Amino acid sequence: MYIQRALFLLILIVVIFLPSWMDWALASPKSWYRPHLLWFGAIFLIYLGERRARQQQG
Repeated sequence: MYIQRALFLLILIVVIFLPSWMDWALASPKSWYRPHLLWFGAIFLIYLGERRARQQQG
């Protein structure tokens, strides 16, 4: 599987340089779904990238 460098760098930048986003994602008891949405978004973007790469190959 091809590692998408742009998405990897985006996630790395968010985790390292914007820790307040992680605090926001985990802040209140009502925000239990926010980390799940973040992971779902990342998986969805990877899926779209893989699909686009396969379409370009053949």
